[in-house]
Amino acid sequence: MPCPVHNKFKVIRNELKKMLESTTVKSLAMNFEKGLTFLKR
Repeated sequence: MPCPVHNKFKVIRNELKKMLESTTVKSLAMNFEKGLTFLKR
């Protein structure tokens, strides 16, 4: 039997998987160079 949040987290896990599969390091770097993202220290 799954834990109480299993089904709710399944949606989040699937969305995270899609995002990671469709995001390239190049796109992250380009957004950083354009100032659209930043790195936190």
